[in-house]
Amino acid sequence: MYIGIFGDSFAAPRPRNTTWVSMIENKYNVENYALSGSGLFYSYQMYKENEHKPYDKIIFFASQINRHWLSSEWRDKLENIGER
Repeated sequence: MYIGIFGDSFAAPRPRNTTWVSMIENKYNVENYALSGSGLFYSYQMYKENEHKPYDKIIFFASQINRHWLSSEWRDKLENIGER
């Protein structure tokens, strides 16, 4: 079975920890696009970019509607704000 996973930290891979994601990955062919700290827009964007793939099942975790995710361009600007 081919499974696509989309979502936030609840679905994100965690190296060195046994999670529900790692258990599924041990049994099935999984592509995981979940990202810790992300929001619904990011998850949906990843889904739209990969919806053409022939997944048998899709697991989609929806974050809180008010949780936002900043693009890498904005994150870089915010991280470097004190260096000016």
